[in-house]
Amino acid sequence: MRIDICAGLGALVLALSNPLCAQVVLSEVMHDPHGADHHDEYIELVNISETEPVDLRGWHLGSEEELDRLVDKGTGLVLKPGQFALVLDGSYFGNSTTYETLHPDVVLLAIQDRAFGRAGWPNSREGSVILSTAGGDTVEVFHYPPAEQSGFSWEKIDLEAGAGSTNWERALVDGGTPGRLNSVYEQRRFTAEGITLKAEPNPFSQTLVLSYGLPASPALVDLWIYDIEGYPIRQLLDSSSSGPSGSVEWDGRDRQGRSVPTGLYIAHLAASAAGRLTQLKKVVVRSAP
Repeated sequence: MRIDICAGLGALVLALSNPLCAQVVLSEVMHDPHGADHHDEYIELVNISETEPVDLRGWHLGSEEELDRLVDKGTGLVLKPGQFALVLDGSYFGNSTTYETLHPDVVLLAIQDRAFGRAGWPNSREGSVILSTAGGDTVEVFHYPPAEQSGFSWEKIDLEAGAGSTNWERALVDGGTPGRLNSVYEQRRFTAEGITLKAEPNPFSQTLVLSYGLPASPALVDLWIYDIEGYPIRQLLDSSSSGPSGSVEWDGRDRQGRSVPTGLYIAHLAASAAGRLTQLKKVVVRSAP
């Protein structure tokens, strides 16, 4: 059975005059790629609606200093439900090939200028990323701190939870995750205060310890590992009776005992207590031994 890793992403982030506008959100910011040039800077957007496409014609992206119009680069300007868009600066084309292997479903866009903002995103000081509609409404603003390490993007943790600073973390993988699920992704369904899922170490090479906390107990707990496409790899807990907390190890192997390759995986925790189901999904990263 395959799970829908984007299920439940239909909550609106902002209440704008056009509700569809609020379904497209900032999801990743690469403001300091490797190298001295800004060609590989990118902004990732995603349509979190489950049902409605959004037309990005006339939308703008940039900084407090300058906003630039989004430009179609051959895949159109309509973002389907659950679809990612990768926005590159105009200088990328003809100067870099870093993102030529994007998933074919990713919408590739550019800005009308050759650099984001006035001269590319700042790295030595705080910067801001602003997304606005054709009508001039601000959809989201993300303020990021000065760069600490080149090549690691800022990723949104919960796509439904807005662009506040506590909802962003540095990517766990070098180069970020352009056009795919964020490495720090976490999604809560049927939200209940107090549910937690920690993965340590993350990334891991040999053994991953998954520790959870529950809002109510006793509870029946299921814990699955899925690949990034949503297919089951291994079940670690099967309706196991649990108190308010617990932990389990994953040795990086599938149900047949085979070691899984390096990459992104999804830990899916589901707990049932007092007739209420609570779920939480978190991305974990398998690194090379």
